[in-house]
Amino acid sequence: MTIKGKKAYQKHKRNLLVSKSALETAYLEGLDKGEEKGMEKGMEKGMEKGMEKGMEKGMEKSYIEVIINCFKNGFNISQISVITSMTVEKVEEILKKQGLL
Repeated sequence: MTIKGKKAYQKHKRNLLVSKSALETAYLEGLDKGEEKGMEKGMEKGMEKGMEKGMEKGMEKSYIEVIINCFKNGFNISQISVITSMTVEKVEEILKKQGLL
């Protein structure tokens, strides 16, 4: 191989290394961006689910307080069932858990 050919070959090798490096960098940057977006979406969904569960628990706690207060103020289980739109069985279950039945 001639000197000119060797220089052309070495230049070609350097260009290939630079191209490979650029591709690897772009690939890694793409991965980072994808992970970041995935984390953002995951956090959003987690926050939504957490808020929903918190609201449900808060509502459940409010219903329990209403049931207890009604029962302590002389309402019978059927009346409490109508007020809370819960079944008689559910009202009884809650009152039993609270030690009121």
